[in-house]
Amino acid sequence: MNKNSDGIKENKQAPKSRNNASFFKRHNIIEFKSPKYILNIQAFHRVMGYFHFYLAQNKLKFDDVAITFVSVNAPKKLLNYLENEQKYKIVPAEQSGIYYITSESVQSPKMQLVISSQLSAKDAEWLRAIRDDWTAKDGIKYAEEFEQSVDREYLEEIIFGLFSANEKSLEEENMVKPPPRIISIADKWVVKAKQIEIARNMKSEGTDLHFIARVTGLTFDEVLNV
Repeated sequence: MNKNSDGIKENKQAPKSRNNASFFKRHNIIEFKSPKYILNIQAFHRVMGYFHFYLAQNKLKFDDVAITFVSVNAPKKLLNYLENEQKYKIVPAEQSGIYYITSESVQSPKMQLVISSQLSAKDAEWLRAIRDDWTAKDGIKYAEEFEQSVDREYLEEIIFGLFSANEKSLEEENMVKPPPRIISIADKWVVKAKQIEIARNMKSEGTDLHFIARVTGLTFDEVLNV
């Protein structure tokens, strides 16, 4: 998840929960802007282009990937363009500050727009964290909220991506490393990446999928999707 650009995060299937975490899928594209930048039409089309590239590259279906746009303030020009020229519908969610972008005329991915300045629900507090101007106090706060979240396992890749996106600002405040729990998540991803690489190599050689699962420690469904 890079500053002012899309971030691809591959997560486990979203659990049923009381908050907006259930919107996310196993694969997510997240586009967020610093407070000084505006989410514009060019950014929307760039994300859509990347979405199609990502589908083709990973042999995925439309429903396998969700897109989240995050903006501090409402991107009025973009919303006007989507509704009046592209014929999308902007549908408010139950939680304030969250809008679903849908279309009845063309096939489109699952998309939501999060306007962080409008968020008010306590259970959507973690969405406020999707920005790149954290202070050290913010880093500690969001790490603690992440620990207490019922969706902790599901959200871990997103929160680590945010620590990475805020690395520079946190270093300036002498918070050089994320909390130990966040570091342990990164270590787990390294192991998972190695398992996936081995599974892909074995699949390319025509090895039995159940055997691959036993050897790598991945689930059968994970082996199917690598």
